[in-house]
Amino acid sequence: MNSGFDIWLQLGLLAVLLLATVVVFVAKRRVSKVNVRMRDAAQATESIRLMALAYQGQGKLDAALQKFLELPPAEVQVDELFNLALAFEKAKQPKKAEALLRQVQQRKPGHRNVDRKLTQVREQAILAKVAAAKPAAPAKPRFGAFEVEREIGRGAIGVVYLGRDPVIGREVALKTLPLEQEFESAAQADAKARLFAEVRAAGGLSHPNIVTIYDAGEERGVCYIAMELLKGSDLARFAAAGNLLPAGQAVSIVARVAEALGYAHREGVVHHDVRPGNIMVDMETDTVKLTDFGIARLIALSKTGSAAAPGSAAYLSPEQKSGGPVDGRSDLYSLGATLCQLLCGKLPADVREFDAEMPPGLGSVVARAVAANPDERFQTGEEMSGALHAALGAGAAQAAAVDIQL
Repeated sequence: MNSGFDIWLQLGLLAVLLLATVVVFVAKRRVSKVNVRMRDAAQATESIRLMALAYQGQGKLDAALQKFLELPPAEVQVDELFNLALAFEKAKQPKKAEALLRQVQQRKPGHRNVDRKLTQVREQAILAKVAAAKPAAPAKPRFGAFEVEREIGRGAIGVVYLGRDPVIGREVALKTLPLEQEFESAAQADAKARLFAEVRAAGGLSHPNIVTIYDAGEERGVCYIAMELLKGSDLARFAAAGNLLPAGQAVSIVARVAEALGYAHREGVVHHDVRPGNIMVDMETDTVKLTDFGIARLIALSKTGSAAAPGSAAYLSPEQKSGGPVDGRSDLYSLGATLCQLLCGKLPADVREFDAEMPPGLGSVVARAVAANPDERFQTGEEMSGALHAALGAGAAQAAAVDIQL
């Protein structure tokens, strides 16, 4: 019995050992197959990537894009997308470049200044769209009756071009506002209505210190305003300590802007965005022009929002910041903040004592202009202009008296 039991025990152990060997063998086979599949997948991915890069190097950008699309999303590197976008931009295909840059922006915000590059290709797409809309027209893209000559600047939510009327030869500044990009579809009609209502109101203004508007319209989703082409530069560069204008010159400029605002307010038009960047000055001819009436309200409603005009918030009146009712006195607050910066290089919030940090006689004028309560400010632009001239005259008389005593 014992010998029979021993035999069965040995056979059982042998069977267990054999089964364990089979299990180990099968497991190794499975692991080996998984490793082979992973290696094959990696090799296939790398092969696709190399083919995509090869196509891109040969200038076959569509083929390269197709190959990149065959890769698993996680395997596509951000730099590869960005470089392909640059290639599409160079090949005059801004729409495809924009689509790739949007992917880069989503995956890695701020990568290689992607926001700035995205803005550039969007504007290229706008010009290409306008040019393609009228194949029978001259080669230059057009906005209404005006041919685009070249880019001359950038606004809050659009590009400014040098335009020319081919019939009479007049040169204008064309400010473009791509509403299709800045507003959702449901809000575009309202945005256009607001824009053209503001332009009509501003276009009815006729004052030597307010920019003249000649025309406004829409070209395939891109709204534009044709306005007087100005020489010189805005006041932003004179608002920093170390580069300030003489006090008399700064007061003369601001006084004229105050008079322009007084006229506009009597006509029922409020600017909403008075700041150094919206005041143009030609030093050679001593010409002062206030620009961009009403556009600030449109910008505030866009996708870009107030971030589109860096620094604007610093000049807003308290009632603007709180979303309360706004009238002409809000513009005068913003003009007071502008004057403060032109005189001492600081915004009102950074000034401890206006009289101590301003030229003689002007501190009290600035303090009144930027009073938190609208009732305590100047009530009209003419009132503010008169106070500025009086303060400047008094300051000059005081300085002369000191010289005589010395």
